[in-house]
Amino acid sequence: MFLVNADEFDAADIHTSFQTTFENKYTVEKLCFSQQKKKFKENADAFFGTKDFSFNGNISTEKLKDVIHQDYEYVFQFFNKEHLYLNYLSAKTKANLRVGFEDVNPKLTDLLFKLNKTDLDLFFEEAKKYLEIIKKSA
Repeated sequence: MFLVNADEFDAADIHTSFQTTFENKYTVEKLCFSQQKKKFKENADAFFGTKDFSFNGNISTEKLKDVIHQDYEYVFQFFNKEHLYLNYLSAKTKANLRVGFEDVNPKLTDLLFKLNKTDLDLFFEEAKKYLEIIKKSA
């Protein structure tokens, strides 16, 4: 699963780079946050915004409730550590391993990479290498 700040990253580029590196071995879900949710009408189910949360901070949509009740092998995080909504979903999501860039909240991320955020191919190559090592040692 990908948790993406669509205002910073292009989810389509992330997905393409992931499929190239992992050779289409995995089916991937993506969940993208955007302040301008209206501009993403073509794939509205993959996007959420601030209105998907109640005034008290509870998740108010079934789509997000389904996400946090599902088990994932990996969650790839593409956002910075100050992102309240994506941090909340990351903490609530059941995952064996969370992977992200170095500026993602380290308390919510198991595997951090200090790489250029625009080089998604390198990010996924490094992730693949370490995930294979982790699987072998488990």
